[in-house]
Amino acid sequence: SLKFGRAYGFRNIQSVILKLKREKCDLDLIEVMACPSGCNNGGGQLKIISTSSEMEVENRLVTNSDVKERIVAIERCFHEDLIERKPEDSPLVQKVYG
Repeated sequence: SLKFGRAYGFRNIQSVILKLKREKCDLDLIEVMACPSGCNNGGGQLKIISTSSEMEVENRLVTNSDVKERIVAIERCFHEDLIERKPEDSPLVQKVYG
């Protein structure tokens, strides 16, 4: 059976790397992201494009609060139909490694 892990944040990544170097890590696959909570609003995500409290988009005043609400709404849509299961129960993983 396959063993999966994840390391979010530099401290956790360093810990996993040390375990790998010492051959104390028996995981088959490790998801690694530098952000502490897994790169929310990271690569491929909507960006908050201003550090000021408000900005103008298409002649409409948009605040950072508006942008954050939009990100939350999009994340909610993404997770609505998400099927949660262990990676080793995935038909694709079983086909590749089975």
